[in-house]
Amino acid sequence: MDATYGHADYRVTAWQPQGKPAFVFLIAIGERRLLQPNVPEGKDFDEVMRNAAAFVERLLDGEAG
Repeated sequence: MDATYGHADYRVTAWQPQGKPAFVFLIAIGERRLLQPNVPEGKDFDEVMRNAAAFVERLLDGEAG
């Protein structure tokens, strides 16, 4: 997933092994890379991408404050 939050572009790479929950493998925000960040798993890609977007929003909002 490629997305933007505020003025930051980011990319989420997720994976879902057969029969298992989806998880985020990598989040790239600009030049920063977060390998296996602490993002909750999801039953499918839609859920894990929502979790990833919320993670990025909290991360960036925390840096702005």
